[in-house]
Amino acid sequence: VGRISTFKALFADVPSIHVVYIRSLIELGKEDDVTLLPLCQELGISDTLLGAPDGAVSINQFLNLIEQADLRFPASNWCVRLGLSWGLQMHGMTALPLFHRENPFAIAQMALNYLALRLPLVELVATRDGDDLVIDLQDNWPLGKARERILEIYFGVLVRFVSQMGKSFTLCLESGGIAHMDAISELHDCEVRAHHPRNQLLMHGFAEATSSPPPPPRRRS
Repeated sequence: VGRISTFKALFADVPSIHVVYIRSLIELGKEDDVTLLPLCQELGISDTLLGAPDGAVSINQFLNLIEQADLRFPASNWCVRLGLSWGLQMHGMTALPLFHRENPFAIAQMALNYLALRLPLVELVATRDGDDLVIDLQDNWPLGKARERILEIYFGVLVRFVSQMGKSFTLCLESGGIAHMDAISELHDCEVRAHHPRNQLLMHGFAEATSSPPPPPRRRS
């Protein structure tokens, strides 16, 4: 356990989160008249780094940015909005719908594993329960004061993925501090379960949701 803790402490300062996520946060700030560039500079995230095609920030920089940004946004639902704005292209998974779908669970695992590599703050564990896909959100790092805001971002990301498949889902929240899920519930007509043992998203009708679409109708000659 000591070795793992030491490794995590060292890795937390290694650039590992693509700057595309920081640029998206900055753009969201502009929508709310929140200027985040000076804060980025304070955290060592320079304009040059933000403009680099393969630029990355560390986990500590990202967590500090989220924690400080939370003090600046006028509307407290900004983390959910941020996560909902991140589609497949943001995560470098534009080609995901092209993969063969005979094994939808394997594709789901692949997508979640790749997302966890791009955003290594929370581990996403997929299991099947009947016709449901259960996605567990498990802390991968000590998230500190930013924990609930980070989880809101991840829930937003997952809701974006699942809602595009056109199937119903349920959000399970362990903490009352994970807020603004009611807004998602109203938007997507989903159930929200509070004070749950774990943070989870349950996608219903999973097998049907990932089946190949029907062929287009033939044109009449």
